[in-house]
Amino acid sequence: MRVGKSGLTDSVVVELEGQLSSRSLVKVKVNRGLYAKDDLNTVWNVMAEKTNSSVVFARGNVAVFLAKLNRGLTQSSRGDCSCP
Repeated sequence: MRVGKSGLTDSVVVELEGQLSSRSLVKVKVNRGLYAKDDLNTVWNVMAEKTNSSVVFARGNVAVFLAKLNRGLTQSSRGDCSCP
């Protein structure tokens, strides 16, 4: 998923929520030069907060978001094994 020249809009948040509802990990890229390097961590944190997800990786203009379990995913559907 890519954040374009319009920046972090409501439609970007809705799209990320939709992506996270169908898959547990989503990679997001922001166009270079859209935000200062110092502001990118703030952008990632705002996106995670608005979508009820977690940032598991962030480097430069790329971040990976993890859907939280309360989004309807169970541990068994995520592939976790509870075998002894």
